[in-house]
Amino acid sequence: NVCDLYIDYYGISDKMAELIRIAAVSHDYGYMDSPVNHEANSIQKITPLLKENNYTDKEIELIGGMIMATKIPQRPTNLYEEILADADLDYLGRGDYDELSSRLLKEFLYYDVVSNQKEWLDAQIKFLEIHRYHTDLAQKERIKTKLEKLKELKENRFRLNGTSK
Repeated sequence: NVCDLYIDYYGISDKMAELIRIAAVSHDYGYMDSPVNHEANSIQKITPLLKENNYTDKEIELIGGMIMATKIPQRPTNLYEEILADADLDYLGRGDYDELSSRLLKEFLYYDVVSNQKEWLDAQIKFLEIHRYHTDLAQKERIKTKLEKLKELKENRFRLNGTSK
């Protein structure tokens, strides 16, 4: 659904919109095997399906580029990749941040990325500090809420740690 906002905003053609949607729904498919390099695994898993459905090598390459643009740190190289990168982390600047980040916390705890609430809080703060949106739409619509959430997280850390660092 988030991609549709970008598709409408930028007036993306129907064919490119289809490719964006394919990349969006399949970019985490590789998680079925492992969170490590899941983007590349996603591409590997969906490529045979795309070929079976008569997508061209160029279209498969475009989808792969969009999927890889979601890999952290994000390094999109064109508008379509920027859309996927921003759509993937759209929640960072939305009102449902807490709900979605609590799901991510469960995932991080399961995969031993963090081991407690303090580590999670520090990881969120660090990530929000280094993250940047790529499209002008996300910059206009998401940065303010993201910065407000960052301020709130830092205040929570201050209360938890008794320090501002």
